[in-house]
Order: sequence, then C-alpha cells, then structure tokens
Amino acid sequence: MVSEVSKVLMVLVIILLAFSTALACVGTDQAVFADFGAALKSLSQLMLNLDPPVFDLSSQAAAIFLVAFVLVSVIGVLNILIAQLNETYDRLSDLTRGYATLHRAQIAVELESYLSVRYRKTVWDSLHLDEPLEFEGGYKGPSGGIQALEPVSVILHPKYIPDRSIWCKGDASPQLPWPETDNKTVDGVLAGESDNQEA
Repeated sequence: MVSEVSKVLMVLVIILLAFSTALACVGTDQAVFADFGAALKSLSQLMLNLDPPVFDLSSQAAAIFLVAFVLVSVIGVLNILIAQLNETYDRLSDLTRGYATLHRAQIAVELESYLSVRYRKTVWDSLHLDEPLEFEGGYKGPSGGIQALEPVSVILHPKYIPDRSIWCKGDASPQLPWPETDNKTVDGVLAGESDNQEA
C-alpha cells in the first residue's frame, strides 16, 4: 500500500513541476506566476487547499493551464490513488481466508500446549496416525493421515469421475517396466475381479 501511495505522490510532484514551469513560461504579469518558484508555491497551495491565492488571469493560456492542472491533479490523480488502494484491498481480501486459517491453527496449537502430555498422547493414539492408509484391498499407502471414504451417493452420481491415479504395487525399481494400462471403468474392474474369483 505504501508503494502505491508513493507512486501517486511521485506523479503529483511531476505534474506540479510541469505545470509550474508552463505557467512561469507563459509570462503572465501576476505575482503568483511571476517566476518558477512563485508558480510552484501557488499551485502547491491550490492543490493542498492551503490558503490558495486569488487568480485574476488576464492571459488565456495561463487560464487554460490552470484549469488543466486542477482537472489533472485533483480529479485524475486522486481517482488513480483510489483505484490503486481499491486494488490493494481486493488483493488482501483474497488472502483473508488463508490468514484466518493460520490464525485458527495458531490458536489450536496454543490451546493444545495447555493440555497434559498424557492426554495429548491418548488423543494421538486414538487417531492412529502412525498406521498406513489403505488405498486398495491389500495395498497400504503412506501413514500420517485419516482416511475418509466417499459416500455411495457420490460414487453413483452420473457426473462422478473415478480416481485417475494408477497405483503400482510392489517395490519401485528402474529396471522394471511400467505396467500396461487398460483404462477400465469401475464396473469393468469389478467384473474382471468377479470373473477371476469364479475361475
């Protein structure tokens, strides 16, 4: 957020210097635009609304430059600042869910530290996190998780897509080729297993 504000302030300074130079070069006979320093001071007071001087412009070019400066500095650049701050807010609001999750985890860890070691060990043992998860019948996967089975209503849904992961049982060896895949559906695999059992 600080970088966005600094960019807008830099643009405002460039615009202020450019219009001060232009108004000083126009050559009006007023004291407010007599030279570069006076023009810079007058435009700064106008932009910040700090006791702005009274402009009695006899030159049409100076009046055009002054109106253009007011439009660009007050309306244009401030709208750019508002848009940048809004974009920063949107970007940060997308991360609020992650920040909330981290905060909840921090609270959970802090509350867990108040429990006794014996009670924590009982909870740990009840979760069976040291036992490997079963992916298929007879195939044990990695440990450290809690298995959640899909309900039958999800599996029987017409838009259900079976698991595309191919589990290769046995030890991994660079000399052994990958098993050939046969893109069977769940029903085809179950039918093949029933044929093998009948034989």
